[in-house]
Amino acid sequence: MLWFHLLTEIKQQRSNLFLWSPMAFAFSIAATFAHGLWIGPALFILLLICVQGYLVYYGVKDSAILPLLMLLLITTLGAGAASLRSYAVWAPALSYPYYGEVQGVIRTIDRSASGSLRVTLRVSAMDPISERHRLQYVRISFPKYTGEIPEIRHSIKTTAYVTTPQDPVEPDGFDFRRHAYFQSLGGVGYARKGLNASMPHVNSGFGRISKGAFQISLQSICQSVHWALHRRLFRGIA
Repeated sequence: MLWFHLLTEIKQQRSNLFLWSPMAFAFSIAATFAHGLWIGPALFILLLICVQGYLVYYGVKDSAILPLLMLLLITTLGAGAASLRSYAVWAPALSYPYYGEVQGVIRTIDRSASGSLRVTLRVSAMDPISERHRLQYVRISFPKYTGEIPEIRHSIKTTAYVTTPQDPVEPDGFDFRRHAYFQSLGGVGYARKGLNASMPHVNSGFGRISKGAFQISLQSICQSVHWALHRRLFRGIA
């Protein structure tokens, strides 16, 4: 009797079940990232069993239970999308601390929380690591660096200490290792011996200010404005 009332309600709300599609898609993505990639194959097997049972019982005719199968299909597609994304961004990662020369092309330039210059490199050489196991991207900070700021897409060489991205420092804390995984970062570290640019700097349309210097200056201005607004807000509240 309960099953009959459930099917009747689904039949009456059939046109509104489409609104649950994004929730089903998002739920399977969250479940995959929270519990592992086995969610996708499990949902796919469940979908095959349900489709086979539907064909045996109903054939190719329409029924009130068909929208539930469509929701299960969308849930399976969400898990598949999460798995595909995980495999698409995979890159080699360090399994041990590394100290040595790192050479690569600058991908991004910013500053760390302590204000140090920080660059993300597309690695071209990390001796003695072979090309097969070489990292794709690495993020290196330069504490107390006062030299000329390099430009994006320029190649640099430095001696750095690189380690694996850190796990959460507390239960349910921010997982920086997972965050780095989806950025294809295989390691993070710092260099205290400066850097050597292997490409000449080219002046841009801003005069003698390079793109990297302009980006750092703009970020510093934004941070100054941010903290000034915070101080003004707290003074107003007080």
